[in-house]
Amino acid sequence: MHGQVKTDKSAAVREKEKKQKDAKLKVYREGMTQIFERRRSGMKDWETMRFVGDVLSTNPDVYTLWNIRKEVLLQMIDDKSIDEPVKVGEGELRLTEICLKVNPKSYGAWHHRCWILEHFPELDLKRELALCNKYLKLDARNFHCWDYRRFITSKLGLSPEEELSYTMQKIEEDFSNYSSWHYRSKLLPLIHSDPAGIRPIKEEIHLRELDLVQNAAFTDPNDQSAWFYLRWLLGRLEPKLEIVMSFVCKEQSKMYIVFNTDASPSDSSIDVVSEHSSKWTTVNSLRDSSLWVSDLKTNSTEYNIKVTISNETENVSLKADAGFVWFRKPQFDPDVSPKLKALLVEQLETCNQLLELEPESKWPLLTSVVFMKAIDTNQYREEIIERLRSLMKYDKYRSSYYADTLSKFLIEEEFKSNELPTGSFSLKNLGLTSLYYTQYLARAERLDLSHNNLQRSLTKLQFAVNCSTLILDDNDLTSLQNIPSLPQLISLSVANNRLQTAEEILKCIDKLPSLQKIVVAGNPFVEDDAAKQEFEKELKSLRPTLEITVD
Repeated sequence: MHGQVKTDKSAAVREKEKKQKDAKLKVYREGMTQIFERRRSGMKDWETMRFVGDVLSTNPDVYTLWNIRKEVLLQMIDDKSIDEPVKVGEGELRLTEICLKVNPKSYGAWHHRCWILEHFPELDLKRELALCNKYLKLDARNFHCWDYRRFITSKLGLSPEEELSYTMQKIEEDFSNYSSWHYRSKLLPLIHSDPAGIRPIKEEIHLRELDLVQNAAFTDPNDQSAWFYLRWLLGRLEPKLEIVMSFVCKEQSKMYIVFNTDASPSDSSIDVVSEHSSKWTTVNSLRDSSLWVSDLKTNSTEYNIKVTISNETENVSLKADAGFVWFRKPQFDPDVSPKLKALLVEQLETCNQLLELEPESKWPLLTSVVFMKAIDTNQYREEIIERLRSLMKYDKYRSSYYADTLSKFLIEEEFKSNELPTGSFSLKNLGLTSLYYTQYLARAERLDLSHNNLQRSLTKLQFAVNCSTLILDDNDLTSLQNIPSLPQLISLSVANNRLQTAEEILKCIDKLPSLQKIVVAGNPFVEDDAAKQEFEKELKSLRPTLEITVD
């Protein structure tokens, strides 16, 4: 109408929504006040349950209210005041269903369903399984429902084979169903475990699953679900614990053993016996470690060690003519059968075809690296490096992950292509961002890690127990606070880093009791002549005989 002020519709809507929100908030606060007053008064009755249910039906994520509900029910169970447990249990399940309509992924509601079934065992589990199927039709990726389904199937005693069939049904409905692929990865090892313990599942099924997931992955190259499953199929299992090195250091009067992964001396399944050693402990008093040490009790030209792991025994002999060292060359990737290799080559070719069309596609790039590592790292070394660097460029949010993956690969290649690192060992100029398998460096005397980017990895040098010379030049270091205790270190070079203050050096001196020489040239804190002199003066006051290079 003429002359009437127009009302801004959006402002009116906002005002209406605000009033509705304020009204809900008022009801919520009043309800919470009543609930906590009744709780303080010890009123564990149906009236309290009603108040709690009213609030939960609109706010299902207040976990405290679910716990109050459990408290009341437990009291009623103890008092034997529940005459019809099935009716009560069904009422609780109905409440959670109301809550799940408000939030289908409410942790509290799903957990309460599990709790109710534990405390009211008379309830119909088959109905619950049917409910899971219904929910998963509405949202196949609801991982809460998948977890609940696993809980129900365990209660019903359904076989892994039946559940595996269900995952296939859901995958056929939607290749992008990540939860189905994930559940499949949990079920298959239960049904078709690999007798050799090399792969997640035995080869016949492994080949079949690779073929299945290839169809899914290449149907939609940008969907991550199948790619994740493919990487699981080709992933490494947790390595079987075994001894990989042992040596005697007569200067220290110590005997060392090195495992391929962490182990605890308190583990009853591991027994290390030698007439020449005393009690075995981990280096640096860690609870679990891949490097153990013992004091030598006797001096000899040959030391024998008997290592038993899970009833499998290995006898190790450390002889003078071998430098009192025993070593097993590491194998990082399992052997591949001709059948599996042929299939992997075929799938690698398909990945390459996808990359010709979409050279920046993350999943084909990453999976092709997995394929090439499984087929032959020597043959594909340069391609693996190139593709990991491409991933660092194209997927910047995960560039650190790819950089560390590349570091791990390069270190593995160095260990595979070199002999046991006993004297001088170099990992310089590789662009490493992290260190791996440092237990294999336990016998190295001179360690060159220059021209890398290892500011996050200094703590991993704790296993370099025999190192007398350590070179960390050009590593972009801004701090040395994480450098571990290295009692045998005589010479340390940290030239051309970004150390800003002399304090960085002074703080780590106590960790290096044998240090005789240090090189700090090219760091910001020694660019000024006065700063150089002050640094040398302070360091000399701590170690008068220390040789210091500042230029």
